[in-house]
Amino acid sequence: MSLATVDAQGRVSSRIVLLKGLGED
Repeated sequence: MSLATVDAQGRVSSRIVLLKGLGED
């Protein structure tokens, strides 16, 4: 699932990924 959105700071903000616990950098 590519629901992760990179912010201006370069952080991956994804609610689904965090909930899933995939741990994608």
